[in-house]
Amino acid sequence: MVERARDMLAGSSLSHLTHASDELDAAVTYLTDALETDPVHKKVLLAKACAHLRDAIETAS
Repeated sequence: MVERARDMLAGSSLSHLTHASDELDAAVTYLTDALETDPVHKKVLLAKACAHLRDAIETAS
């Protein structure tokens, strides 16, 4: 579902939606890394993912 949203945003000709797609992609990367890392780094990675998700939503609005 996230990939579909990212791809839809990336396919837009509007720059703010393309930027939102980039933010969403970064969030997914951080979330994936958080799942695969040791507990010490999870909090930082999840915080970065949240920040990128928030930026994606704000940018797309």
